[in-house]
Amino acid sequence: MMRSTARLRTLGLALLLAVCAGLGGLAGKSAPAPPAAAPAASPVPPPRVNPPKPFPAAGPEWKEVDRLVDEQKMQAALDAATKLREAAQKRGDTANWARGLIREVQLRMSLHGYETAVRFLREQPWPQEPFAQALLQLFYAQALTVYQQGYNWEIARREEVVSTAVPDLKLWTREQIYLEAQKAFLAAWRHRVEWGTAPVDVAKEFIAPNDYPPGVRGTLRDAVSYLFAQLLADSSFWEPAQSNDLYRLPLDELIDGRVGAADAVVADAAQHPLVKLAAVLGDLEAWHREGARAEAAFEARRQRLAHLHDQLTLADDQQRLRTALEAALQALGDRHPWWSMGMATLADWVRAGSERQALVEARKIALAGAAKHPDSVGGRICRRTVAEIEAPDYSLTAMVSDSPDRRSLQVTHRNLGKLYLRAYVVDLDERLRTSDDQNLLPAWREVEQLLASGHLAAHWSVDLPATLDYRDHRTFVTPPLTGPAIYVVVASTRPDFAQPHNRRAAVDMAVGDLVLLSRPTGDGYAVRVLSGASGRPVAGAAVELWRFDWNQGHHREQRLTTGTEGDARLRWSDDSSPHFLLARQGKDVAFDREYLYPSRETPEQERTAALLYTDRSVYRPGQEVQWKAVAYQGRDARFHTYVGQGMTVELVDANGQVVASQAVTTNRFGSAAGAFTVPPGKLLGRWALRSSLGGSAAVQIEEYKRPTFEVTLKDPTEALRLNRPARLPGEARYYFGLPVTAGAVRWQVARQPVYPDWWWWWFGGGQTQPQVIAAGNAEVDAEGAFHVPFTPAADEREASTSGMSYRYLVTADVTDEGG
Repeated sequence: MMRSTARLRTLGLALLLAVCAGLGGLAGKSAPAPPAAAPAASPVPPPRVNPPKPFPAAGPEWKEVDRLVDEQKMQAALDAATKLREAAQKRGDTANWARGLIREVQLRMSLHGYETAVRFLREQPWPQEPFAQALLQLFYAQALTVYQQGYNWEIARREEVVSTAVPDLKLWTREQIYLEAQKAFLAAWRHRVEWGTAPVDVAKEFIAPNDYPPGVRGTLRDAVSYLFAQLLADSSFWEPAQSNDLYRLPLDELIDGRVGAADAVVADAAQHPLVKLAAVLGDLEAWHREGARAEAAFEARRQRLAHLHDQLTLADDQQRLRTALEAALQALGDRHPWWSMGMATLADWVRAGSERQALVEARKIALAGAAKHPDSVGGRICRRTVAEIEAPDYSLTAMVSDSPDRRSLQVTHRNLGKLYLRAYVVDLDERLRTSDDQNLLPAWREVEQLLASGHLAAHWSVDLPATLDYRDHRTFVTPPLTGPAIYVVVASTRPDFAQPHNRRAAVDMAVGDLVLLSRPTGDGYAVRVLSGASGRPVAGAAVELWRFDWNQGHHREQRLTTGTEGDARLRWSDDSSPHFLLARQGKDVAFDREYLYPSRETPEQERTAALLYTDRSVYRPGQEVQWKAVAYQGRDARFHTYVGQGMTVELVDANGQVVASQAVTTNRFGSAAGAFTVPPGKLLGRWALRSSLGGSAAVQIEEYKRPTFEVTLKDPTEALRLNRPARLPGEARYYFGLPVTAGAVRWQVARQPVYPDWWWWWFGGGQTQPQVIAAGNAEVDAEGAFHVPFTPAADEREASTSGMSYRYLVTADVTDEGG
């Protein structure tokens, strides 16, 4: 496989400290406002165009900080940076004030103080100069994301605290952190007009310049826009509903980047992150288009489509995005070198498709991109794509044992016309005597020695069919190995098997007529030896049990001979060392390298327990819990009632304390009964009854008002359909038959996808948590009737393509006039 040398570095916040590697960017602060909701959507007047001047370079006083960082003296460097920042703050030196804040955040994070770094940047005063404020906003947003990544597990467990006071950072939820990071980016992004065409290197000390062509991502406005879009595209921050309901998004508007006034959309906390992303990159595309910067405008569209392509994975959505990219490429025209980058993206999308000819089409697209602008970045990436699609590859697998003249080898291959093979005989006894590692048969180190020895048992070549679709194909090979033995088969793409520019693979296999089967029994293993040709039992075969021992050498512990049915019974007991099996008859050998351990049958002990029952499951304090117990004993799943056995039954409260107990003796049926009165003043909740013989039963102790009416949801009058309005009737009636004529209804509907069986086994589970999709209020009428109107919303395309369905749970709570 070829590796590209044309990968582009994206714009990013500069990690000036080598020790911060892995943080993924810098850290910064936001205005010291709490993580409340973003301001309401409102148009922002365009600011006065005032391009920023290059940020002043660091003076010689900062060299001491750099020296301490190079010497890994982070705390000393932090102290020095703090002194410089405080001095700059006193004299109003905006550049060094901002520089000091940024350096301190970097150093605090290098000392693993992610939370303290974010809190520090929030609490410190900032210089009022707009450009310095914007840089600090960018660093603050990055600091928040790094903090969330570092404390992800702990942050995910937090619950939102509603308070008029500014909550401590330790209480912020993931959603609040994400929203605060968006607000920080928004504050910087709103300066995009006044920045205009200012080159990104005006802040090269803090924003790592990319290596894109200058006409594609060369401005500060590009840098901030793409960094903002990167945050919005990070779905790990999204709420479950934002990930589950992507099908609701207006894809055509997202593709065009016309989702409304950009400032208003981005500032609206209720908008989906992908809608905000489309607004940010749509705004950037429109600005470049107005300035006749065709390649930069195309790059903004390409990136927007790429982010959408990553998130919208259904086939028809991806086809619409591909069509949009093809239209953008046509509008750009192939005279622009960046057209080849678009072709590289299109080739990658097509290549990832499941269509049989997807690789053929992707190669054709990449060839066109490489041919038009061969020296451009996109042209080099296209050439890499073509090379990866055309790269030859193969793998070799073999039967563990097989008869002669069988298709015992499988070659999985692509773009390879011929394969050369050699076979070597393994002296099994010598190998077992000298092996000192976990490989009972020759591993790659020994294979090299076999190749150098020249002691060939056979050599041959295989012509592989052409793989015109560039995908993996299977070809079965019959090795010319007739004598019974254990062989190592080595494959090579070169006839001389030399190492340079070659791919070699090796497998081992036994050729012969014996088949060795084994299964554990209660006190060992039952072994059977069969003939591979006829399937009949082989009598008189030698079965050997060997013990793995890499210190003193593997050694044989038992040797048995199979009977007329080909059977042998192995029993051993030791320190649980692993073993393996061999079977021999004449020159035929069968080899089972699976680890076998002593199998012991532990007799089941006699068990005594009791089943406990109560007259109901919920009680009030002061009520009587009536119970019954049936005692039993036995073993091997054969149980009988325990007659005349004394036992104690206890009532245990929610704190695990015994509040009452009763000693009883079982009658001739093995049962006993009694009652406990629930004492008042105890903790309510889950209580239990337990028996001294074993066994328990849970009861719930609650203070409740016995309902005088019941609520029923009736079957719908019409069949329900996905994404079609549904109306579910319900009614509330008193137990004596009359309707509840006045009352309030609160209802909600939750959706849960139900996956087919293959999802369950492949992905480790076929259920997800229900998601509330609708809720509302209603009133009962004079007949006690009410209706639950909702739309069972779901993505119909997903259900039709994957075989999944949806389950909807409707709940309704009715409160009458009496509360």
